[in-house]
Amino acid sequence: MIFNAYDFTLKWGYWGLTLASAIKSEAVVICISSLSKEMNFNLFYILILSLIGSFIGTVFLFLIGRGFKQRLLKFNFFQKKVEYLNSKIDNYGSYFIIFFRFIYGIKLISPIILGFSKISMKTFFLFNLLGSFLWSFLMVLIGWCLSLFCFAFSFKLLIFVYFLTIIIPFLIGFFIKLFFKGS
Repeated sequence: MIFNAYDFTLKWGYWGLTLASAIKSEAVVICISSLSKEMNFNLFYILILSLIGSFIGTVFLFLIGRGFKQRLLKFNFFQKKVEYLNSKIDNYGSYFIIFFRFIYGIKLISPIILGFSKISMKTFFLFNLLGSFLWSFLMVLIGWCLSLFCFAFSFKLLIFVYFLTIIIPFLIGFFIKLFFKGS
């Protein structure tokens, strides 16, 4: 039996989307959104499931940081990142909780280090929900816009969509990182 990516995506698309959102995989959310018309995926479901995946994944990492702070700080890797990210947390506070998921290179480690901080769970949950919604909405919107562009001309342009799913989140993260670094 030959692997059929189309059938696989139809069968596991929503579950894969939720899991990929938990680890902040922009490419999967954008691709599924861009294929929503072709594969009969509901954009509202894509938005809600990517929101849930993003929120739960971030909360899980925050709780790891909160519960295992002393053990994790023994690793040299965390010690280097803690200094850098603590300065960002002190400078930007709630904004950092909302926007860290857009910054390439720190989006998976940030919730753990936020768990090390004195930020209350209530504050983290509230701004994490807002950030997860913003992230999900933007990724779905980008995918939807790319699908309109591709299907208006030709389905063959979908290769272009996959290229952009890598470039667009990288550029968003790059400019946000410049903003945080410049301040």
